[in-house]
Amino acid sequence: RPFRGGKVSESHLTRFGKVASWVIMAVAVGFALLLDESVWRLLEIKLEVLIQSAPAVWLTLYGRRPNATALVFGIFVGVAIALIPVVSDLVGSLTGGPVIRDKWQGVHLGVLGLVANTVVVATLTKRMPAKVAARATPRR
Repeated sequence: RPFRGGKVSESHLTRFGKVASWVIMAVAVGFALLLDESVWRLLEIKLEVLIQSAPAVWLTLYGRRPNATALVFGIFVGVAIALIPVVSDLVGSLTGGPVIRDKWQGVHLGVLGLVANTVVVATLTKRMPAKVAARATPRR
């Protein structure tokens, strides 16, 4: 709840960032231990997930009014698509079932996730206009 309303202290943000970093690292270490992947493949997975932030960064820097809800849903869809091979490999190794490879027609699923991410962000931004708080413009 402290993130609603836009009034969050620096100490709370710092604490949240540290906790989030530890959780992400714990998940990454868990994947590294459970998956029988090379360091190169783990780097590929990291980059496939990291690329999902591109629309959010681009729209925040160059867009007029980025819609936070659209950005979050876009990142969620992109990461879900990018992690399909990881989850498939994990489930397949545990159950002996089929495994989905990391490329479709020679294209990494992270790139396909980026395309889906961008489509979701564009669609939701068009349908849900951003709520922009009135900001006082500094006088010069």
